[in-house]
Amino acid sequence: MSLTATLALFVACDGGSQDYNHTFDVAFHVVSDAGEPLSYVEVFSKPDDDDSCSQYEWRMLGKTDTGGIVSGYVKDYGLPNVYRFSDRDSSYFVKDTVISDFNEDDTVEIVLNVLVH
Repeated sequence: MSLTATLALFVACDGGSQDYNHTFDVAFHVVSDAGEPLSYVEVFSKPDDDDSCSQYEWRMLGKTDTGGIVSGYVKDYGLPNVYRFSDRDSSYFVKDTVISDFNEDDTVEIVLNVLVH
């Protein structure tokens, strides 16, 4: 493989210098399907890409507090982000949510449904 072809493949899979490097603030209010705030729900994020060259992994944003609130900073890769919500006791279904346009002034409410055993 020529050097030019190798470089083109690298840029296609790994990105070039135009990659996004800034972050933005996100906030969620996680509640049960009964409307109660859920504590200690782990929230992860990653860019939503279906590219076979993807090197993105889940990154922990944080855990909800006693009021069901979690906030933090997420890297902007120029793609929508997937957010995963998982409670520590596995009492609720794990929920993945794609958010393509996030207003930093808003707190997004996420409802987790009880997992029936």
